Amino acid sequence: MSFLRPATITIDLDALAHNVGLYRRVAGSSTFFAVIKGDGYGIGIVAAARTCLAAGADAVALGNPDDVAALRQAGIDAPMLLYASTLPQDAADVAALGVMPTIHDRASLDAFAATGRRLDVWVKVDCGLGRLGFARGTWHEAFAALAEAKTLRLAGVYTHVRDTHDPVALAEQGGLFNVACAAASGAGFSGFSRMLASSRVVLERPEFHFDAINPGKGMYGYGDPDWAYADEIRPVVAKVAGRVIQVKTHPAGTVFYGDSAPLDVPRVSAVVPMGHCDGFNHRPPCGEVIVAGRRCPIVARRGIEHTVVDVTGVDAAVGDEAVFIGSQGAETITLAEVAAVLGVHPPELIARIARMAPREYLPASAAAARQAAE
Repeated sequence: MSFLRPATITIDLDALAHNVGLYRRVAGSSTFFAVIKGDGYGIGIVAAARTCLAAGADAVALGNPDDVAALRQAGIDAPMLLYASTLPQDAADVAALGVMPTIHDRASLDAFAATGRRLDVWVKVDCGLGRLGFARGTWHEAFAALAEAKTLRLAGVYTHVRDTHDPVALAEQGGLFNVACAAASGAGFSGFSRMLASSRVVLERPEFHFDAINPGKGMYGYGDPDWAYADEIRPVVAKVAGRVIQVKTHPAGTVFYGDSAPLDVPRVSAVVPMGHCDGFNHRPPCGEVIVAGRRCPIVARRGIEHTVVDVTGVDAAVGDEAVFIGSQGAETITLAEVAAVLGVHPPELIARIARMAPREYLPASAAAARQAAE
């Protein structure tokens, strides 16, 4: 499909393959569930799944059951773990998708058991995050009830943890997770997988690799500078850019965009057709963009579909690339920089931007994954 609006987000699939290879190397023999929820963290769920699986992941984990059909239609037949995201009355439809569903409470357990289908299921336990999962104190009862559901096979037990930077908090949650898994064993289950390690934990705490891992944001280059292996993680979002559709000179004595007082000296503006409908913020601070190899400040409030840039003293012209994230010439604006200016988390920003701007992909090569895994 061709797009007439000159605005794109460029995804570096070689970088994703490299990062997956890094996680594959660090995780060793643990089953590798590549997390592709949130439309593959904004880069596109099919592209994310294909790249991760080709680069060394064993399976994928996702949160939206409606994405499963897109993956199957794309010819992706890898094992899929579906995180808790559906209502009990939809259990039969979920069971028909060919995924491993999550059982996170008694209602979901009863609903999947009532389908009569033979299903491999994962049980989620809450070890301190306080979100989804069977709470401490209910684990023995939950696994006993699962043992009575003859059509359901326990494929694994997993949890998500908080404060992954805090060794004490992580050790406490890891200890509780072991208690939960012991409850499963006590109910007669054996051979099930255990999964706790997400992005940062995989890289820093090998004792929590257990049988399976499920990294997410780290694979997409959203790790923090203080993470282990931070210097090896590559940004997957290569560029977010538009093109200038107007350059206008504002003479002295006229009013510049966003101001109410007449100008003392002339200024020049450029308009780029990307706005807050593309996921950027409306109110200042709005940061900078790169035009003609120069950093230029964004002016005043961003429109719903337009951003006005001050290009005074810059040799700007209609059609010039305007880089919001990425490099042009000797200048670079990083995703982390933009996210900090806007006051949002990098994965949130890209998930917002990628919903509107057409994606362009730099193709992944098998060499990138092999190099990272060596």
